[in-house]
Amino acid sequence: FTKMIGKDYLMEIKPQLQLVLDEPDGFEVHPDKVTDPTGRAQNMTKLKNICQLFLQTIFDSLDRCPLPFRVVANHLQQEVIKSFPNAQHTAVGGFIFLRFFCPAILSPDTAGVILGPLSNEDRRPLILISKCIQNLANGQKFGQKESYLNDMNIFIESNTTQVQTFLDKFAELPENVEYTPICSIEEVKEVDLTILHEYLVKNLDKIAKTLTSYKNENLIETLCFTLGELGDCDV
Repeated sequence: FTKMIGKDYLMEIKPQLQLVLDEPDGFEVHPDKVTDPTGRAQNMTKLKNICQLFLQTIFDSLDRCPLPFRVVANHLQQEVIKSFPNAQHTAVGGFIFLRFFCPAILSPDTAGVILGPLSNEDRRPLILISKCIQNLANGQKFGQKESYLNDMNIFIESNTTQVQTFLDKFAELPENVEYTPICSIEEVKEVDLTILHEYLVKNLDKIAKTLTSYKNENLIETLCFTLGELGDCDV
């Protein structure tokens, strides 16, 4: 869905991607790869600046976002807050950042934004940028696991409110705009729900681990019961 609807929208970040790929050096901040403290500090500043540039580009692109994306975000936010009132930003951020922009930043060649293939040296700064924007979208600071990026927590802290404001606006439907769904409810039930069922069953272990990490273990039993009620599927 995101690839089909959002292919042209991804081109919003192409200039920033090209900027990184034209000069991929100077973004590394891992102490094992940059032993000079001064050089590492300079690289950290460069990483913060490029992350801010990507983020501002995404903010400024709201009016050009495909309407189906905003319809999905609107529905997603409304449904999520019924059960998880504090997860309205995480839900929408997971859709537009984690499922759309961050994968394209990480692998612009696969997303069709940049002609590939990319070398490991080219991809390294994109990995760092996508990590930082992903953590910002999740509302999570870097910690012990990736402590070499802890200095990027300043970037996360200074942009959290702006991201939440953007996500709320993203989930608002523009006024006086008619939307025609790309498929009917009947088509969704016949095809897409079957695919979703198969996906949930296939990835149940991963989903359970994720729910546990977010302290939502109580949902695992409910999910397993619901899948059991749906019956077998072809996996």
